[in-house]
Amino acid sequence: MLDGVALRQIIDRHQPDFIVPEIEAIRTEKLFEFENEGITVVPSAKAVNFTMDRKAIRDLAANFRYATNADELIAAVEIIGIPCVVKPLMSSSGKGQSTIRTQEDIANAWKANEGARGDKMEVVVEEFIPFKSEITLLTVTQENGPTLFCLECLHLM
Repeated sequence: MLDGVALRQIIDRHQPDFIVPEIEAIRTEKLFEFENEGITVVPSAKAVNFTMDRKAIRDLAANFRYATNADELIAAVEIIGIPCVVKPLMSSSGKGQSTIRTQEDIANAWKANEGARGDKMEVVVEEFIPFKSEITLLTVTQENGPTLFCLECLHLM
C-alpha cells in the first residue's frame, strides 16, 4: 500500500464508498485525494495522516528532534539528553523503537529504521518520560448513530 499508483488502481477497480485504513504501511497522503473525490475516509484523511506520521504529530508536541543519519542522531541525543527514545517516523506497535540509556546505546539506535514500516529513513528522538500505564482509545464515528469508544489500558508497573 506504499505504492501510490497501485493504491489508486485498487480504489479505481473496487470503487469503495468508504475507506478504513487499518494497515500501517499505506501512502496516507493519497487519502486526501480519495476524500476530495467523494469517498469517505474513516476517521478522516487528516486524522489518519496525523496518526501515522510521527513527524506531523510531533510538530504539535514539545521535546523532540529528528535525525536522518547517525551524526544527526548523536546531535539530537545531546540536545534531548539521556535517557531518550528513538522511533522510526513510520511505525507502529513499537516496531523499530529503541531506548537510549547509556552513551553506548547510541551506536545501535540508528538501526531503529530497520524496523520501520514505510519508506521514510528518518527517526524521531524523544525525551524519555516514565509512565505507569498506557491508554489506547479507539473511536468509531457512525453516520447515523452515536460515536463509539473502546478504551484499553495497559498497566506497566
